[in-house]
Amino acid sequence: MAAGRAAELHYEVATYDDFDGTSLTEITKAQDITVNDSRGEIVENDRTSIVNGTSLGQRTVDVSFNYHYTPGTDAVYTALRSAYTGDTTINVAVTDGVLATAGTRVLWFEARVASCPLMGAAPLEGAMSLPIKLVLANAANIEDATVSA
Repeated sequence: MAAGRAAELHYEVATYDDFDGTSLTEITKAQDITVNDSRGEIVENDRTSIVNGTSLGQRTVDVSFNYHYTPGTDAVYTALRSAYTGDTTINVAVTDGVLATAGTRVLWFEARVASCPLMGAAPLEGAMSLPIKLVLANAANIEDATVSA
């Protein structure tokens, strides 16, 4: 899925389940969302086999974005930071459009917060830009979905 200007990022703190689009919180301060979704290749060659080939390895996903954090009360940053420091998982939905719109494609997965800095580049005023990275926590807990009407 290509993330672009229309991309949205949502999360929930709950046990992973199939995507239903409810109980999600949008990460509205996420900018420059980048999604990497790939599989490694396994080369299957040996000296005794006539047939050689390749197969696909396990799927890996990571999502990187800049979070514009203004010090003070910020429930989204607090949830991300808590998942990072506690090494717990969150469920993440990356969309290619507005989540409430039928036909929007969704990448839904259980994630670990791989980086969530305590401090960022502090401007003279306004929000800090914090680079956040989410990674797939369990290859069994990932789903490509489409929002239905």
